[in-house]
Amino acid sequence: MEMTGSVLAGLMAMLGLAADPALIVLARYDTDFGPLVLERHPVTGDVGGYYESYNGLITGHSNSTGAITAHWVQDQSDRACATERLGSLHWGRVEWSVQANGTLSGRWSYCDEALTAARAWNGTHRTGTLFPAR
Repeated sequence: MEMTGSVLAGLMAMLGLAADPALIVLARYDTDFGPLVLERHPVTGDVGGYYESYNGLITGHSNSTGAITAHWVQDQSDRACATERLGSLHWGRVEWSVQANGTLSGRWSYCDEALTAARAWNGTHRTGTLFPAR
């Protein structure tokens, strides 16, 4: 499914991010889990995004150095959590650091488990604005 502006605006509204011109498209990445699109509110640092390969959503926050702390949510995964997040039992944590060249270096977990290097989620910047974009 291709995300269009109106679909993305709806997603951002669902994530509690204002879908207005102040919300900038940060970047598109090629990642370990397929293409990833991230958007960031330039004032609050709130981050939202999606990755089509798993019908997944990203919701979280970034800081001025470009570090992103977020949750991923999918329709299905190898493990179901005890509680729901955004209406799904299939979610977890992700943290990315953004390198100067835009490369994402990250770790992920299921549910609220600890992040480990064994579960990498890395990406290469393709288009858009690089972090930090303040």
